[in-house]
Amino acid sequence: MGDDSELPSTKDVLGEHLFTKVCLTEPKRAEQITGVLLGASNDVILHMLQDKQFLTSQITGVKRVLGECSNNRGRGRLPSGNENHDDRLGEELFERVKEVEAHLAAKVTGMILELDSDTIKFLLISPDDLKEAVARSIRTLNESERKPGAISPEIGEELYTLVEQKHPESAAAITGMLLEMDASSLQKLLQESELLDHKIEEALRVLKPT
Repeated sequence: MGDDSELPSTKDVLGEHLFTKVCLTEPKRAEQITGVLLGASNDVILHMLQDKQFLTSQITGVKRVLGECSNNRGRGRLPSGNENHDDRLGEELFERVKEVEAHLAAKVTGMILELDSDTIKFLLISPDDLKEAVARSIRTLNESERKPGAISPEIGEELYTLVEQKHPESAAAITGMLLEMDASSLQKLLQESELLDHKIEEALRVLKPT
């Protein structure tokens, strides 16, 4: 009798083995933790399966990241106040990006924050994948710098410093949004404090909708 079902992919097979190993130490959260770990490349997953210490460190990292919002979660739902978690995620991402590329940290963080939250959580516990994401962002920035009106890294850093003085808890996310503006508009923001305040409030309304 023929079987029209598709053969499992390599990721599916690795996922089953990974789930079994995660169950040994975290049976209650195995499915959730495995789901985050499967965001890694196949090579990294194979490393987890072969190296118990490495797998343990990855599980610990996932638990730490997921634990930041565990107190605010209902049964599968996030409350309306989850923007505070998003702020913490953005600030933690900024600190990690700064360790990899301090000069362009604000701009790169803003670019990476456009990814979905699960991907960002994985990047926070996978240094190699974060470095790759930072490198891709920098390549994109380098390409854009060849275009007229490109934004210099110095503008980004100066803007971040000003935003951090007003809203340190959301500085990375706000700066990332503002850096989507053209260079001349950003220069104007740096020169006019009231205009900068207005744009910051607009960004906050997007980040924290009522």
